[in-house]
Amino acid sequence: MEPVLAQPTVKPPRRWRALAWGYLAIVAVVAVTVFAVMSYQSRRVVPASQWASDLDENGHIRPLTEVLELTRQLKLVTVKINARVPATVTDRRRVIGEATASIEVPVTYQYGVDLSALPVHALTFQHISQHYVLTVPPPTMLSCEVDNSKATKEELEVSTWRFKRLNQDLLVAAHKKVETEARRQMLSPEQMEEIRKLTREQLERLVKALITDDKPLEVRFEETPESTASGAR
Repeated sequence: MEPVLAQPTVKPPRRWRALAWGYLAIVAVVAVTVFAVMSYQSRRVVPASQWASDLDENGHIRPLTEVLELTRQLKLVTVKINARVPATVTDRRRVIGEATASIEVPVTYQYGVDLSALPVHALTFQHISQHYVLTVPPPTMLSCEVDNSKATKEELEVSTWRFKRLNQDLLVAAHKKVETEARRQMLSPEQMEEIRKLTREQLERLVKALITDDKPLEVRFEETPESTASGAR
């Protein structure tokens, strides 16, 4: 009888080795990424030795408190913008007809920002980006000046049995009405943006003169429900 040969045993593939190498590769990629990010951040952070000497006993930067106090002393920063406001007055009579007076006059709006009550955190220094940030209230309307003597339009129209020389009082009424209309007039978004732009530029120029170094200054406006309304009421 021929001897029976033993069949060779086939070992199953060791899948755990492949999984282990895969996990090691993932860990290596994550570690390299984290190291690169931390190295980048460490290069961006300003060393404490460069600014710690500027801190007072409360941890506040001394120059900022001084600049903020000088900024408060500016009290009010104003800008002006010109516009034209129309007004119309109509008088209707059943028998003699209708008369209408229409005018348009220049108006100067004055907007301002009150700096006297700025909070202590209104002026900050961003160490990573190396620039100052001044946050102030949005500009609000202080006054509107109506110049009735320089009307760009002044018309009186009559119909039927009415005569212009007998209805000049309508023009007088229109001039009185335009003062009310000027305060109710809604400024366009473009005009409001121009006011904010001029205010920002003026503040940057004034406050930058108070800062001793050459770091840039950014002026921001507090966003309130009133500041988003584009117009003077």
